[in-house]
Amino acid sequence: MFYQILIGLFTTTCGSNFYELYEENFVNDNFVDSEGWNVNNVIQSVGQCNGIKLFGGYQVFGKNTIITKLISPPPHYAIMITLEFWKIDNWDNEQFYIYVDQNLIFSQIYGESNTNSNLCGDNSNEEVQQISITKNHNYKTLFILMKSNLQGMIDEWWGIRNFKLYYYPCPPGCQTCTSEDQAIDCLIWIVQYQSLLDVLYSQFQMDGWMILEGIQTKTSCSILPLLGGFSKTGKKSKIIKSIILPVHCFVKIKFSFVFIDKWENEYAQLYIDDQLIWFYSHKSVAEEITICGGSFGEKILNQEIILPHKQQFLQMQFTTTLKNLPSQQSFGIRDIQIFINRPFGFPFDFTCEGICGNGEIDRSEQCDDGNMQPFDGCFNCQYSCVEGCSNCIKEICYECQEGWTFDEFTCTEDFFINNQNQYDNELQQQCLDNCKLCIYDVCNECDIGYYLINNQCKTICGDGIIAGDEMCELEQQECLNCQLNCTKNCDVCIKGECHQCIIGYTFDYIEQYCQPICGNGVVSNDEECDDFNKENGDGCSSQCKIEQNYICKNYQYSFSECSYEKYPSFQLSLISTYHEYQYVSIYFDQIVKTISQTAFSTMIRMRLIGPNEIFYDLHLIPIQEPFELVSAAEYLVKIVINTTLSQPPILEVILEDQLFNYHDAPLANQINQIKLNLPQYLNDEQKQNAIYLQKVAKYTMISMGGSVILILIICGQLLIQEILEILQQQSYLRFINVIFPLNLFVYFESSNLISMQPILDIVKIDQVLTQFMNDQYLESQGKLLYYEVNADILTNIQTQVFLIIVLLITYSSNYLVIKLLRKLNNQQMFYFGPKFAKLIMKTLKSLYKQNKNFESQVLQDFLNTNSWDLLFMSFLQIQSISNNIVSKLIAYFILYIILFISSKMFTRISYPFIRNQKQLWISKSNQIKLLKKVLFISILVMLQQNQKLQIMLLTLVSSFYLIYLFIIKPFKNTLDFINTMVLEITSFIFCSSSALYWNVFKDKLNYNIQIQFAWFQIGMLLSCLFVNLVLQLCILCVEMKKNIVKRFYEQNPQQNQQPIKTNPFLNP
Repeated sequence: MFYQILIGLFTTTCGSNFYELYEENFVNDNFVDSEGWNVNNVIQSVGQCNGIKLFGGYQVFGKNTIITKLISPPPHYAIMITLEFWKIDNWDNEQFYIYVDQNLIFSQIYGESNTNSNLCGDNSNEEVQQISITKNHNYKTLFILMKSNLQGMIDEWWGIRNFKLYYYPCPPGCQTCTSEDQAIDCLIWIVQYQSLLDVLYSQFQMDGWMILEGIQTKTSCSILPLLGGFSKTGKKSKIIKSIILPVHCFVKIKFSFVFIDKWENEYAQLYIDDQLIWFYSHKSVAEEITICGGSFGEKILNQEIILPHKQQFLQMQFTTTLKNLPSQQSFGIRDIQIFINRPFGFPFDFTCEGICGNGEIDRSEQCDDGNMQPFDGCFNCQYSCVEGCSNCIKEICYECQEGWTFDEFTCTEDFFINNQNQYDNELQQQCLDNCKLCIYDVCNECDIGYYLINNQCKTICGDGIIAGDEMCELEQQECLNCQLNCTKNCDVCIKGECHQCIIGYTFDYIEQYCQPICGNGVVSNDEECDDFNKENGDGCSSQCKIEQNYICKNYQYSFSECSYEKYPSFQLSLISTYHEYQYVSIYFDQIVKTISQTAFSTMIRMRLIGPNEIFYDLHLIPIQEPFELVSAAEYLVKIVINTTLSQPPILEVILEDQLFNYHDAPLANQINQIKLNLPQYLNDEQKQNAIYLQKVAKYTMISMGGSVILILIICGQLLIQEILEILQQQSYLRFINVIFPLNLFVYFESSNLISMQPILDIVKIDQVLTQFMNDQYLESQGKLLYYEVNADILTNIQTQVFLIIVLLITYSSNYLVIKLLRKLNNQQMFYFGPKFAKLIMKTLKSLYKQNKNFESQVLQDFLNTNSWDLLFMSFLQIQSISNNIVSKLIAYFILYIILFISSKMFTRISYPFIRNQKQLWISKSNQIKLLKKVLFISILVMLQQNQKLQIMLLTLVSSFYLIYLFIIKPFKNTLDFINTMVLEITSFIFCSSSALYWNVFKDKLNYNIQIQFAWFQIGMLLSCLFVNLVLQLCILCVEMKKNIVKRFYEQNPQQNQQPIKTNPFLNP
């Protein structure tokens, strides 16, 4: 029964899901204070929201609020933190953070919430989130910190409640453990010494530690008690203590080292018995949280070291390589724990594994002469014979090998009996050694493999013949200078045979090479890690390779420690495609850094899979290069493909160097591919045709404008509204968020002619208006972003402001001229004759009429003429991300005025001439047209992110308006009928047919077919312009004929005058 219980105890592991509640705070509404939490940068700590009590809350926790707590749970291998987080009022995509031991374990962005209700504060909605975090942790204390990055607005607050800390306990009896430990693994570690563990500063004692070259005191970093600390221990400071330990073989040392203020890659060091055991290089980051000291953040490093140790006294010495004053760089320590390895059965059969080569004979060693050299009597800490000895007992030789002479328990090589015989033999060898033909003591020919060089027979290494002292030839493996060379990692090599591998390797007699010993806890040169086992899934694989999403720390005197760390990776994203140009973003899912001094952009290689290299260009644009400190690195790839393809090309990006995240985890991938869109390419003939049609459209627009002026002069009719309606509606079709074929894109460049910007540049109105309005650039979305449309209404409205100023000046001038002419008496008016007086009266009558029309219809005419632009700039401003309240108010005011005028269509008009329902709808034609523009522009701007819905709704609006025109026929005259119907029919066909350019059809519809269909659309748009121009020319012809007939009758009054017909195009 005892053994069954013992086996069950030993097989208990830490990997179970069992956890225990250790501490809870703010669980109900009975708490009245912070319950042991430290709160910074606020006056009070308890608030409410909707009657629910919170730690923090509305107008309590806001900008710069930091809450911390230091907790010491029982022995554990992991912790779990749960809490209820309250985001209060309007957060502008700001974050909430949770840190454990200054390591970020939780962060989330919060913005305006549309799903929750308003519980407290202003009109914004609150958000309540249940947070649960589990983290591996097996150190004595944990330091919890929570904060946000709020910017200090009066409508940004937060709080928590229901905080609970759970811990995953070690197996029963274990005083330290990891998540992979079984009871048999952790019961052998017995805590023998611990110090500096208290969580309260008042109870924190120095426990006999000595501080040299520093101030002998304790400090507090936030609520974290430290030995040493800010301005107390720094340059040349040493923290020392000697500890007495019982009999042991290994020690495990756990401690917390706190880096304070600005460290510049200096080292923290731990010496054990005057031997450097541990060191760590640290570089401070300004973005880290400052809890004490200056402006640079502090880092808490928890460390665990296992090393062989058998001495009774163990001296610990913490020091650094800091170079500046303690007020600029300092450190502190706490949570010191020393465990000793006590195997089962201790002390009755206690033995320590010997360390061969240390000069001390342990129980498992026969000898130890302080080296690993063979043939000196002791090899591998076992007795061995000296060179030439064939029989020895405990280093003493009793018999020699053949060719060796035994003399007083030693073996020496045989020599010739006397010097004379030796001399004679040497004389004989001068001619005979390796000489095939010798004449008069002179060698004339050497043996095979030897060559006569300076009257001597010598071998030549590399001639392919093994002779003399040569053991091998160069073409053979493991041959160096014709001598056998042992395999790599061999420590003792004799005549090409490896007798002993270096530490961490064992000799494979079958393959005849030194192979690393994976799982022995010693990291060899051919291993990436060695965690003392051969299990997969723990960070170090069975082949001693670091597994993905793990980082391993290798120690000189201990096995590797691996921890889970999500590897960063680089991603490719196709940002935009415009004709032959495509843009791909290279970004990383974590902030990364480089260890190289060269620009990382030089390490990026790119190619396209599909087209030939001569048909494309790739250009890398660095947005943010990675540095030695972590940052959000990003690149942009500009791709130009100058050919048509049947299959989408693939962009392949290769990173020839590594990048690392904050915890030095490398990139998980260095090669990535992304599928591009089919390029939109026009050949030279198609480009010329597109440019030709663009010029035709421009010249047609100019002709339309000229004909309007002639009609105004000849007929007295102003047709500017009809012309602008056509040009403006066609120009806004280019903003439909689909990728048009390149020929249609080129045609739409003719719309740039419809602009008053050249006039504004001449009068420099922008320089005047910028003194009263802040000019800025607001980014638009979708197709509008490609055209670089500025969403700022204060910039866009300059044209309308200029027109209003011109109208006001015109009205004022007319008023002044009228007032001046009315002061003239009859004598003054007829001073220059009756014709001059008639001209004055005609001018006065015309000015009266203009001012009367200005007072009665100027607002209506101004809105009708500028409604497209006013609506467009209003919706742009409303849809943009801008905090300018003035701009928002102006945009909503303009939209409100237009909607108010449009809403008149719903009010019944009781004019006498309206006798039926059809006449009622005819009378509201202007309001209906205005409503149609509101719907068209709102869909065009607000649905830039949904091309399918955008085109379907635009087509629906156009179809409803066409139905209205067909049924009601609200036309002023024949000209209005033809112009309106042609414009609306072409607009309807264009919107509906643009569905062929949806992204879903890119792979299914050949690009050449899209180009051919675009020619049809261009023809439709041009036909609309041609029809209007032809109608204007017809009007001019009719009016010129009328004037000629009128002049004829005036010159020939005797002729019978026939009534002059009115212009059929201007008749109702």
